[in-house]
Amino acid sequence: MSAADADHRFELSRGQKAFKLGVYSLLLINFCFYLVIDINNAAHTLNADSTLLNITSAFATSTGVLAWLTLIGLLELETYTLDDDAWTGRLTLIVHSLRLLCFVVIAHFVFAVVDYVIDLYPETRAEGVLSLCQVADQERSWTYNLDYQDITPENCADLSAETVFYEIPESPVIVDGTGLALERQLAWSGVVEIVSWIVIILATEVMVRLQERKVVSGRVMSTLRSTKNILYGVLIATALWWLWLGHVLFTWDTMLWVLGFAVIEMNMRTWRDEIAHQQQQTAAPRANAAQETGLNET
Repeated sequence: MSAADADHRFELSRGQKAFKLGVYSLLLINFCFYLVIDINNAAHTLNADSTLLNITSAFATSTGVLAWLTLIGLLELETYTLDDDAWTGRLTLIVHSLRLLCFVVIAHFVFAVVDYVIDLYPETRAEGVLSLCQVADQERSWTYNLDYQDITPENCADLSAETVFYEIPESPVIVDGTGLALERQLAWSGVVEIVSWIVIILATEVMVRLQERKVVSGRVMSTLRSTKNILYGVLIATALWWLWLGHVLFTWDTMLWVLGFAVIEMNMRTWRDEIAHQQQQTAAPRANAAQETGLNET
């Protein structure tokens, strides 16, 4: 992207820049929310026997969100902020190194999510526990629909009336049958979400590389755009299911990230229009020259 194109885009996108700033600011605040949630949940899921993997997994969500935030910032640089002249070898190395680090963090997040799903199968029965009051004040926690509470003599009778309970592996958390089923559904929804986002980011990266080579149309570009649109639909449907379960923050998070990637899509569309305009300007003199050559030969 030339400097002239960047200036032209700036003049056309003052409102878009304000929109971007708002969305990116909300994404940063969103990260802070998830960090607080991870810290709170870690107080219930970690204990003295927790391993390093347990600890990093407990904070996988907030670190994953930070990695996604960095990736979207890098895409903003590539698709809008910086022109071709700004991409020195050193800057390119820094950007690619940051991108690689982000993918490593996201890979750990994927591992943590999938590992948690695996841990939920098969069922691990809490042997000998017929009432939560039996484990009150034993540093055990109760969870239902991702809401964690310490089990105490004051609340144990109100948490669940069932007589069969299950343990969440490698944690002091206990659930009943209904809670375990919901825990599995939520865990699988997390897998669907992270896989969808990974495919979207990879498709976006491919589209950026193609547009760098002045490719703005064709079967590959059309397939990539269609794939992303389908996955955005999957993510929105998942977010609405979370909203139905009462997870307003999760729904807000997904919709906010959809808006964040909508900003990148907006950048790329503007970039495509500029490339197409340049190609038309280049093709017009060639067509005129060819036409004049044909007339002269006649």
